[in-house]
Amino acid sequence: MSIDSSTLYMPCPCGSGSKFKFCCWPKYRDRFDDETTRAQIVQTVRCSEAGIYAREFAPGVRELCEQGREALYPPCDPDKGRELFHRARELDPRETTAWNNEALCYWLHGDVEKVCELQLQGIEHSPYRNTFGFASMAIYLHALGRDDESSEWIARSLEDRRPIGRDVVVQVCKALALFRRHREIVDYATASFMDDDARVAYFKGIALANLGEAGRALPILNAVNDEAYEEIAQYYVECIQTTSLPISVYGDEWPYFCYADFPPAHWFENALAAGRDPFERYPNVTADAIEVLITEEIRKPQEMLSLIEGREGERMEKLRQGLKELVESGVGEEDADELPPGVTAVKDNSNGFGANDMYKWQMKLEIKRENTPENDAETVLDGFVRPYFEKYCSLGDHEDGERFDIALMEYILDSDRRLTESPIVMPGRYDQFWDMFRKALVDLFDNCFESEYLCEVSLDTGCGGPILALNGEKTVDLFMVSIPDRY
Repeated sequence: MSIDSSTLYMPCPCGSGSKFKFCCWPKYRDRFDDETTRAQIVQTVRCSEAGIYAREFAPGVRELCEQGREALYPPCDPDKGRELFHRARELDPRETTAWNNEALCYWLHGDVEKVCELQLQGIEHSPYRNTFGFASMAIYLHALGRDDESSEWIARSLEDRRPIGRDVVVQVCKALALFRRHREIVDYATASFMDDDARVAYFKGIALANLGEAGRALPILNAVNDEAYEEIAQYYVECIQTTSLPISVYGDEWPYFCYADFPPAHWFENALAAGRDPFERYPNVTADAIEVLITEEIRKPQEMLSLIEGREGERMEKLRQGLKELVESGVGEEDADELPPGVTAVKDNSNGFGANDMYKWQMKLEIKRENTPENDAETVLDGFVRPYFEKYCSLGDHEDGERFDIALMEYILDSDRRLTESPIVMPGRYDQFWDMFRKALVDLFDNCFESEYLCEVSLDTGCGGPILALNGEKTVDLFMVSIPDRY
């Protein structure tokens, strides 16, 4: 955005009561250009005025924190991040970022008791008000089922009317969202002057939708371009435009959390995959996880209803009633009988054809000694890829002889799990398509040294068409199919 009059004449972020143009703007204007967002301006001013940018750190602390943040980018490595943040806060116990993020690494792993212990220590050592830590404590205590204490931490976080960073505002909004405090989310996001940030806007937009103010929510959600939230925000935009409600366990509520950014939903999936009871450790957030999985159509209402059968408690009863209503309305069951054996359909997180239309299929493939490469290729191709292509890609519509390309990228993951090597592009004609694909898979399995793959097939218009990804422990093999003038 350009730095317009509404930004220049807003109350100064430093809290002086004067207009920004006549207070801190002259001091900091050289740091900004026309592409700087209001949220970035506010964060810069508040952090500078609080002396955060001027603080002297012990040698190496900033570098360790930056490396730790990088470790949390995809592909996320919480163990590496945890080690780096631990080293940083040992060098300088006043480094709030290191405490907050080390706790976050344990949160990603699902060790909530350790999370609370670390986060409390971080709050005690912080040289300034740790509002991010307050909101985090509210989220973590909710996971432990201690909602009264959680509400007390939310109250502490709301006392901060001038949060110093966008991450702080988002964390407070997340804590409020757990308790459906919609109006407070709108008020806090607006008062922060950071509501033009994509992540803050996402929570503000959903809060407005929950308050029945869809007209105000529409432009806000439509502008959300954050990687984690963009797809579900666009789904909500479609709901508003078609005057329909999103899929929700709880009637007409618009769920806040999405699978990409809600660790309890991942704990839930991991527990089911390992044959464990997902309610065993943290039942309070397991209900929240089910809401996320149903909203994004990763799990079916009937499946989740069977899972909570016989479980007692007010939250379980409310969840049970919501799931029954979805089952009776037939939500999520239309494709249940059409998936091949062993295949799971999940929402695709890429920018495909739309949040409600595109699915990614997943399947685990175990490479056994008694199998031939031809056996494994047949399992993947005939039992997995071909049914997906026939359902979503309409390859049979092509005339015989039409050209296509298969870009085969065989990546070897190094110690930092970065992808290496260049693609091999195999041009062909449509009547050769399946034979070429089968041969490429046979060659792969003939030389593979993985014992198990997670197979994924999806569509991505940005890459030209269907993608088959075979994710092993040490390798990632991508088959990217491009058909001219089709995608």
